[in-house]
Amino acid sequence: MSQATTSRKSSPSRKKKPSLNLAPYIRLEKEQLAPRNAIFQGVEFHLDSDAIAEIQIAKNRGDALNLPEDFLADFRYYALFHPITTFCTYYPKNGSEAALIRSTISLDGNITNQVCHDCLSDGELAAKLISTHSWLIQQLTRRLHFYFQRKVDALAWLLSIAMIAIVLLCTLPTVREMPQGLWMLPILMAWLLQKALKPFFRWILPRWQKWLFRQLLFGSFSRSDRGRKRALSLLHWLEG
Repeated sequence: MSQATTSRKSSPSRKKKPSLNLAPYIRLEKEQLAPRNAIFQGVEFHLDSDAIAEIQIAKNRGDALNLPEDFLADFRYYALFHPITTFCTYYPKNGSEAALIRSTISLDGNITNQVCHDCLSDGELAAKLISTHSWLIQQLTRRLHFYFQRKVDALAWLLSIAMIAIVLLCTLPTVREMPQGLWMLPILMAWLLQKALKPFFRWILPRWQKWLFRQLLFGSFSRSDRGRKRALSLLHWLEG
């Protein structure tokens, strides 16, 4: 039976600028074969005049599309592990909703676009639908890239605090005898250490991302559906 995974919860924009939440309008259609096994069938944009107006304003302002994490995880899995990714735009026509534009993108980069003849009868509407359809695809495909920089600060602080804590535990008798004026020294050391660790994480995380991504697509994680999902979950966690 067919089931739609719909964007429901908003997530903060990656960049500190306004974002557009189109939760009711974007769906990832899938056929549920078992509780943990589903076949993805394509991304659907169910638009109306209000949604198109919102998107036009967002485009003019340079806003980004707000994508919930659960939807983004499913979309990445669908786009990365299916030979063809399909996008369809639906719009009310003659009292019912009709698929007016369909685009497919293959893994080798071939793109096919189809426009319903009925859509072309209204030139102004056709132009708006095509522009909106293209913008939504662009916003989604941009999110196939993982961004790890937001984790740099957290990882640097976590590692620095852990290292200082280990040192303090190993030298506990000495620490107990420290003068009260030196009790702030571990905090200062942790602060200096996290400052030194940040450049390291900025250097290592992109390289680890590339390695993990290669393993996800072609290496050990690519051999099973469970391995792919675990690798994607790790990438999502690192992305923050």
